[in-house]
Amino acid sequence: MIDKDFIEKWAPKYIYSSKYKYSEILDFVQKELQESKIISKETFEKIIRWKAERNLNNIAWTKFEIYIEAITDVLKLQGYKKVCRLVGLPGILLPNATTILHLIYPKEFPIVDIRTVKVLLYKTQKVDGKIVHYLDTRYKIDYYRYQLWGYYNFRTAINKIAISTKKGLREIDKALFAYDTENKIEL
Repeated sequence: MIDKDFIEKWAPKYIYSSKYKYSEILDFVQKELQESKIISKETFEKIIRWKAERNLNNIAWTKFEIYIEAITDVLKLQGYKKVCRLVGLPGILLPNATTILHLIYPKEFPIVDIRTVKVLLYKTQKVDGKIVHYLDTRYKIDYYRYQLWGYYNFRTAINKIAISTKKGLREIDKALFAYDTENKIEL
């Protein structure tokens, strides 16, 4: 079960090797949005490097204005329209889209990642007296990582955990990531 004790045990064990720290990138994004309502190319590159450096070559750097335009739109859109606006840009699938959105809206959008999805597919909870998984195990990991409806289910599960534990999305993400790193869940 993913409860407050689980989060408090596993979040401190989170280790991520990137030359960029989450808090620094979050500060860059928030400051730039506050000052100019855009994310600079330099900060955008830091976001991509932090999430998955291997994805850098998939970004259309020579057409960076398409990302600026999309982020400008995201700031005006509501709910899942924000996700839809980013997914499908060159190099931007749900994991990167949700990372960008999380850094813009850190209390609203959890970052979808293979490790966090695996833990939610593996761990169980009690609902109405029945033991159930946090995510429907009939669907594979990539359904939650690359399909919009899968992300909706993932986000709903994470938000329920946030409400029940009174923990933030980032702390939950760190705990799930650390749990999978140490336990190497195989599904």
